[in-house]
Amino acid sequence: MSPSIGDVLRGFGDRFVVDRRRVVPALKRRRIPGFHILIYHRVRPELPSPLMLDTLPLESFERQMAYVSRHYRVLSLGQTLDALDEGRLPTGVVCVTFDDGYRDLEDYAMPVLRRHGIPATVFLATAGIGTGTLLWYDRLLTAFRTTTARRLDSPLDGRRVSLASETDKHHAACRLIEGFKRVSDADRIHGVGQVLSALGVKEGEDRSLMLDWDAVRRMQSQGVEFGSHTETHPILSRQSAAEVWRELTASKATLEAECQRPATLFAYPNGKPEDYNSSTVEAVKRAGYRCAVTSEFGTNRAGDDPYRLKRGTPWEDSVTRFGMKLAWYRMQEHAVPEAVR
Repeated sequence: MSPSIGDVLRGFGDRFVVDRRRVVPALKRRRIPGFHILIYHRVRPELPSPLMLDTLPLESFERQMAYVSRHYRVLSLGQTLDALDEGRLPTGVVCVTFDDGYRDLEDYAMPVLRRHGIPATVFLATAGIGTGTLLWYDRLLTAFRTTTARRLDSPLDGRRVSLASETDKHHAACRLIEGFKRVSDADRIHGVGQVLSALGVKEGEDRSLMLDWDAVRRMQSQGVEFGSHTETHPILSRQSAAEVWRELTASKATLEAECQRPATLFAYPNGKPEDYNSSTVEAVKRAGYRCAVTSEFGTNRAGDDPYRLKRGTPWEDSVTRFGMKLAWYRMQEHAVPEAVR
């Protein structure tokens, strides 16, 4: 049987990298095995609304998982680290990871993962698991979805923005979320409170959005491994050393108590270069984590810093383009930020 285009593409990614040191980039032989980590957040059967961020339609997720299960060696992140430690990393490894801990992970993503025999790694923001308390950005998104206000004066810059349409609300929410990532923890907490007050939204418990610990344990019994995404999902580079330490250790302790297993995997909230620093990395090590993943796009190789592992996903509806981009990005020696939305 002749190889499929997917096998051919994977073969190129396994054997070659792009040498950009030359005036004209050229292919060179890969000397060190590489592996790629895919990142997801939410999977839903309906098309996501503008106020449902980082959500992949179920049909697209199904196609992507079918593709990687056919053409790659899919391992959990823990299995990949074990293989690296033992010097036996196979070619064509891809890891599938999820952040935050949304309930639709069990409802919609898990049946797809089981169907294709794909192990997954899930990073939980533990303050949102089983508590009915939404994380700060979901509090904002929920408020924008439900408000009847027609305009808002931004607490970040005083600018008045329209909320006349769902698209207007989407733009306003995204600007605020990105803005609040760049301020101190105290200013973010205060600013989110100001927005909710201005929108006239009363908050209550919402246990429908996030997983609870019974669901986590069910998924764990089906082979899913869980790691920490902090407790409250702050931007760690904006926190004091004491606050960073509390986020790292409190989430770890909760995971270990609820799952009855060591919690050794960590994901930086937001995960861009400006969202963590060398002090953060050292704190992650001291807290007892084995690795940490970012959201910088690129291929990881044996010998790379395990506390700065790269992650990303080509967001393509076409599985052909998804396969082509995944193979191309696996050939890059450095990050390709435009590959990730």
